[in-house]
Amino acid sequence: MDTTQPARPNRGSGDAATIQSSIVRSACMVALLSAFPVISTAAAPAIKWERRGAPSGKPLIFVPALGVPGSLWARVYERLEKSNPVYVVTLAGTDGLPPGDPPHLAATIHAISELIAAEDLKNPVLVGHLMGANIALHVAARHPDRVGAVFGIPVVMNRPARSQRQAEAERIVQSYLGSEREMWVPNMTVQIKSTVNDAVVAQALIDMLSKADRDTYARTLGEMMVDPIEDILPKVQAPVLLSIPISQITRSGNMARQNEQLSVVTKTKVDATYLLYPGLPRCDVVPMRNVSLFPMIDAPERVAFAIERFLKKLDDPKAVWSDTKRPPTTPQTEGEASN
Repeated sequence: MDTTQPARPNRGSGDAATIQSSIVRSACMVALLSAFPVISTAAAPAIKWERRGAPSGKPLIFVPALGVPGSLWARVYERLEKSNPVYVVTLAGTDGLPPGDPPHLAATIHAISELIAAEDLKNPVLVGHLMGANIALHVAARHPDRVGAVFGIPVVMNRPARSQRQAEAERIVQSYLGSEREMWVPNMTVQIKSTVNDAVVAQALIDMLSKADRDTYARTLGEMMVDPIEDILPKVQAPVLLSIPISQITRSGNMARQNEQLSVVTKTKVDATYLLYPGLPRCDVVPMRNVSLFPMIDAPERVAFAIERFLKKLDDPKAVWSDTKRPPTTPQTEGEASN
């Protein structure tokens, strides 16, 4: 039986004093937010969560990407919930939920930490996509004794030098908030269609993002830009698997040439992941080829299978893990994580 928890007091809402202290500690984030004033309203919970699945087993917490609901993972967790308790997280300002107060990243990290404590979860596995992967790593770094593992489909994109991140964050926020509010969905439609080749995946994302709060999306994206995530990664003691989506190479008559291009793209993205997520002491980086950036939509069976393999490895006391201290000579292929 599915159990929905939409409004439990003090669950997922975060502690106001703790969140406020995070604001004080993060000077660059305060500067970013002060550049774009927020109209204060009653603070909404930072997350909404739903418990599903088996009554016992290794708990799985699914954290979505920015702007999309936790149900994006549905075709993945519906397979895994037969033998695992599953927690599906949706962030404030997403899927029609009221927006919370900034800074959104700090509030979300705190709320998921509260969820783990409130439900008394033993070594849960955090499963995160894009921003959700970053959030999962933050929670694991903050609570190394409470998080069992992290499975992430991470953000593999260029990150500016630290000295440039504040300015880039302000530019990103302004690019969204500087336009008329009614242009939010049309602008996102153009952006998605220019980056997502699969029409079905693109339309699914457009439908979901049309229910997202524009201001929350913009400000959170800015917070991600200034987030010095690389500083906290060495504190993550739990095993991590970073699954890297590799889009399908345009088919040509020359299969050898196509395979060569795929190998080059794979190595480039895997190497970039090591540079963007350095210092993880126990981490396998494994490409997933011929999928979109949202493989839980176009290849849910493969994502579920990758998570199942990861869970089996976690149960193996003799398992051997790689790290992200330096890129490998040859990237692992899908399903070939060290063991």
